[in-house]
Amino acid sequence: ADDELASRVAQATTALGAVELCAASGIGLGDAIAAAAREQAVRVLANPAVQVDVVCIDRAGLVVGRG
Repeated sequence: ADDELASRVAQATTALGAVELCAASGIGLGDAIAAAAREQAVRVLANPAVQVDVVCIDRAGLVVGRG
């Protein structure tokens, strides 16, 4: 993201606001959030037999990220 978008995201009052700002610029912040959550879950579980998928959903039930 450019500096202007990064500043607007940093000032967003909600995570959804940040995700929407990025989505409008073609940046998949929801996917990045889901991927980070998945990585953390895999580390905590520490069990390669467990498959972890993360889906981020907004309040309207729309998928905003997958990881």
